[in-house]
Amino acid sequence: MDRRKLLGLIGVGAGAAVTAGRPAHADSRAAYSTPARFAAAVEETEHQYWRLGAPELQDRIVDLVLAAHRHRADREGSAARSRLLMLHAVTVPSPVSHRTEAALIYRQAVADADASGYRDRQVECRGRAAIVLAQSGDERVAWLAETWAGQALALSSGPSVGRLNAELAISHLRTTEGDLAGARAALAGADRTFRTVGTTGIGTDYTMPDWRMYLTESRLRSGWGDPAAEACQELVLRTAPAGLDRVIVQAEMHRGLLQAKQGDPKGGLAYATAALAKLPVAKRSVTLDLVLREIQSTTAG
Repeated sequence: MDRRKLLGLIGVGAGAAVTAGRPAHADSRAAYSTPARFAAAVEETEHQYWRLGAPELQDRIVDLVLAAHRHRADREGSAARSRLLMLHAVTVPSPVSHRTEAALIYRQAVADADASGYRDRQVECRGRAAIVLAQSGDERVAWLAETWAGQALALSSGPSVGRLNAELAISHLRTTEGDLAGARAALAGADRTFRTVGTTGIGTDYTMPDWRMYLTESRLRSGWGDPAAEACQELVLRTAPAGLDRVIVQAEMHRGLLQAKQGDPKGGLAYATAALAKLPVAKRSVTLDLVLREIQSTTAG
């Protein structure tokens, strides 16, 4: 099944790049025949987010995407579709623009969240989409990240992971704009929200365990050249559950980013490249590529 056909089935539209995937089997499609079964299968896949790389996740997502179009008229099904599409979108290679495949998937995910009628899902989806696009550092999608972050905050009735992601997205956006004071203020607000909604353990793409918050703060502070990033990296190494090799590698790559931002771009790139080489290609993520590109951009001058 190529990705153009997949996107047509979920209502995202044509024009996307063709990527080979494994075909869905009749028995697996039958397993997702009801909204409840479909939602349970999506949740199970979400729990694999931190242990699998983007290529592995895409392979698992194919069957679910094929089943997703059946449940668009159901409220629970729409909520689950939204979560699935977000998981699908974060595995699409960067950079992206508002015309590309990933952004189209985010748009459909937001539309499905709205169709579900669940306010918490609307906040959750917008916050997650905003931070992913904001982290890309791509000015072409900054307006979309800003829009969704603002909507998430406006829809939010209190502390939530969706609100937290929106606040972190704003910190990334201000960083890209060169507004360090604004970036720090947004991070401070996110930290206050985290104290209420933070968790421990592995979690899913929609939870914020302590180690993940430290990892996100490490990314921001490393990009600022802030020595405080080192403490965040140590906390990631200390608190991340066993088996999350991708997380450990990302924290190590942040050390390279910090080194580059502090005036040693070649040394930082060498450090980050060596860290990335420890992780098999199948276990890598789009985020790791983004970190490496950010470091590479410091050597261009």
